[in-house]
Amino acid sequence: MSTVSIIVGVIQMALALGVIALVMMQEGNERGLGAIAGGAETIFGKNAANTPEAKMRKNTTIVGIAFILATIALYFVGSIG
Repeated sequence: MSTVSIIVGVIQMALALGVIALVMMQEGNERGLGAIAGGAETIFGKNAANTPEAKMRKNTTIVGIAFILATIALYFVGSIG
């Protein structure tokens, strides 16, 4: 294994743990059919993007995309060496 492969592998494992931790910290979405009537108020509210849940979703998306990119990078580094 090359040094680059090891570094990318360690980064990928750290990102995987980050995704797992972020997903486990999120609250469940158990609104069910009640979201049809009252969910529009929270979705289209002024401060809906500033809630902790929205920030958690955004961070989860960012770390998830970084994990996918690290996986692709690890594939290319492994196929070269």
